[in-house]
Amino acid sequence: MTKKHLLLRPAAFWFCLLGLTALSCTLSGAPTPASWSLTSTVVAQSQTAEAINLSIQQTAAAAPTLPPTSTPTPVPPTLTPTPSRLDSGPWALVSAGFGSALWLFNPQADAFNTAALPGRLLPGSLPGSQPAVGSIMALRTKSDAPLTYTLSLLSLPGLTLSPVADLLGPRLQKLATQPETISDTLAALEQPGAVSWSPNGQKLAFIGAQDGLSTDLYIYDRRTKEILRLTTGPYEVSAPIWSPDGQWVVTSEMEQTNGRWQIREVWAFSIYSKEARRLYTPPENSQAEHFLAWLNNNTLLTCSEGAENLFSLREVRLDRPDARERLAGPFEEVVIDPQSQTLLYVQLSGSLSGLYLMPPGGGEPRLLAGGWWRSLRWDAEGQVFRARNSTGTIWVELDGDIFMMEMEDHCEFSPPHNWLICWGGKKDLQPGLRLYQVSGTFIQHITKQPIDAVLWNKDGLSWFFLSEGTLNITRFPALNSQVLSTELQTGDYPALIWVQ
Repeated sequence: MTKKHLLLRPAAFWFCLLGLTALSCTLSGAPTPASWSLTSTVVAQSQTAEAINLSIQQTAAAAPTLPPTSTPTPVPPTLTPTPSRLDSGPWALVSAGFGSALWLFNPQADAFNTAALPGRLLPGSLPGSQPAVGSIMALRTKSDAPLTYTLSLLSLPGLTLSPVADLLGPRLQKLATQPETISDTLAALEQPGAVSWSPNGQKLAFIGAQDGLSTDLYIYDRRTKEILRLTTGPYEVSAPIWSPDGQWVVTSEMEQTNGRWQIREVWAFSIYSKEARRLYTPPENSQAEHFLAWLNNNTLLTCSEGAENLFSLREVRLDRPDARERLAGPFEEVVIDPQSQTLLYVQLSGSLSGLYLMPPGGGEPRLLAGGWWRSLRWDAEGQVFRARNSTGTIWVELDGDIFMMEMEDHCEFSPPHNWLICWGGKKDLQPGLRLYQVSGTFIQHITKQPIDAVLWNKDGLSWFFLSEGTLNITRFPALNSQVLSTELQTGDYPALIWVQ
C-alpha cells in the first residue's frame, strides 16, 4: 500500500530540552481550578467549585462530588435506537462491529441510532468523509467472498445508506478470485484519504477501478448523480485533494517497482474545463507525495517521501510549472498552520536532530527541542502545534513558547481550553484517562483502563471515551462515568468523531 499518509514511524526516541523555561505556561486565560484530591480541604473544594461554575456558566456554587472509584461502574444501557430524538447535529459517531456498523449519539448521550454497513470500513475511511456543507458522509467498505469494494453515501442522523458505485469493475471482479494478481490495484484502492469532498460539498472526488485494470480518479456529482472519469492509463493514482476554490483536483500517478511505490507525475485536473496540467515530476526516489496544505487558491505545499524519511518541502503553483523548494530535508514529519504559514518539523541530521519552528516566509528555523518527535499536528482552535516523543506530549505556540506534559501520549484540551484530558492505551506510556488543569496540574484519574479514543463535547462540559469496545460519557461537575454501550467491538477501528 502506498505510504502517502503514513507520516508516523517507529523509532527509539531520545529527548533533550534546550532551556525550556516555559514548561508550565498556560495556553489559555480561562479560569484555573484548584488542584483536586480525594482528601481536599474546604478551601480547595470552594476554589474548585468556583472554577467549575465559571467554566460551565452555572450560578450555584457547589464543590464537585468525586466518585469513590476511578473505574466506570457498568450501567445496563438502553439499546433501543431513538432516531426521532436526535434532532439536529452535531452528533458523536463511533464505529462498531469491527468496522461493520456505526452508532450515532447526540451530545447529551440520551438518544442514538445505529446502522449496519455493507461490509467493513476501510482503514482511515471516517476522517474527511463528511463535506463542509450537508449532513452526509462518503463511506468505503470492503466485503469478502466475493471480494467487493463499495462507495456509499450515509445520510445523518437517519443513517440511511445510498450506494454510489462498486469500486471494482467487471474485469477486475473476474480477477478478484486471485487477489495477488491485482495486489497493486487493491493497495491503491484501499489507501487512506481516497475520497475528497469539494469545498461546497456538491462533488466528491474518489479513487476507483471501475474501468480497466488500474485505479483512476472519478468525480461524483450529488445533484446529477453522474460519475465522471478523469484519468486513464496503466498507472495507479493517489488520494486526491481539492483546491480551496473548488476548481481543481490534484493527484499523483504511481506504480510498484521492486515492491515499492514510485511516484511518476503530479497532476491537476480542472473540473469544469477538463484540462489536465502536469505540475511537477517528483525525484526518482519518491515513494509518495504528501499534499500538506493550500497556501492560497493557487499554491499547494507538498513534500516527497523516500525509503527512510521525508524530503524536498516545496511550494507548487497551479498556474505554471513552478516548484519552489522551502526545505531540502531530510525530515521525519512536518505540519503547517495554513493561516500564518508557520512550519513545525522534525529534522534528522545527527547532532542537529530535533523539533524546529520555521517562521512565515521561510525565515531562519528555530530549534525548540532535541531528539526525535512524532505525531505532529496543528490545532486550529487552540492556535498551537502538538508533538510527542518517548517522554510525553509537547505544545508549541506560534511564538515558540512551549508547554509539556510528561509521561502522557495523548492529550486534548476542552473546547474552551478550561481543562485537559490525557490518556493512553495498552502500549502507551501510561494507560488510563486523567483530568488536568490547563496549567498541567493533576486533578484525578477517571479510569485506569486502557483507552482507545476520547472526544470532548462541544461545550466542554463532558466527554466520550472508548475503552476496549465500551463507550462511556463523563460529565462535570460530578465526573462520574456512565457506560453507554458495551457492544461496540471496535477492534482495529476505534474511530470516534463529531459529525454535523
